[in-house]
Amino acid sequence: MRLIFVGGCERSGTSLVQKILTSHSRIAGGPELVFTGRIADLYGRMAANYPAPYAPRIDAFYDGDELTAAFRSFYGSFFRKLSEKKKDAIYFSEKTPSNIFAASRLLQIFPDSLFVHVLRDGRDVLASHRDVQKRFEAAGEASYNRATFKTRHICARW
Repeated sequence: MRLIFVGGCERSGTSLVQKILTSHSRIAGGPELVFTGRIADLYGRMAANYPAPYAPRIDAFYDGDELTAAFRSFYGSFFRKLSEKKKDAIYFSEKTPSNIFAASRLLQIFPDSLFVHVLRDGRDVLASHRDVQKRFEAAGEASYNRATFKTRHICARW
């Protein structure tokens, strides 16, 4: 299984890129797997503790290669349903904008994967966030996170 990770700032076009990729008969993909960054972070924390300072304890459970293989298998198992739906697929695309922040770890776990960084003009990203904010407000949605739509926050993420 080969993975394609799509990441970038929210509202930058990652969904469109995912839609284009998965229109190919050999590429399967689904909605955002929102835990990718957390899984990559856990891998990084576990890998950082090997071989030191906990090597004697950790050696009873895994070495560096075994850790990577375990995470590769664990993460890859989430794509089983997608592979059943699209049997000819040899690539599996995972699109979560925050993948960009986990790229180095993901490439450690999956060195043969591909990574697509979607970069959209920051002014367009900001305008798109504003449009979404207006839609939320017009619909009377109180559940959205107002901090997400602050210019400072959007610029920092971009």
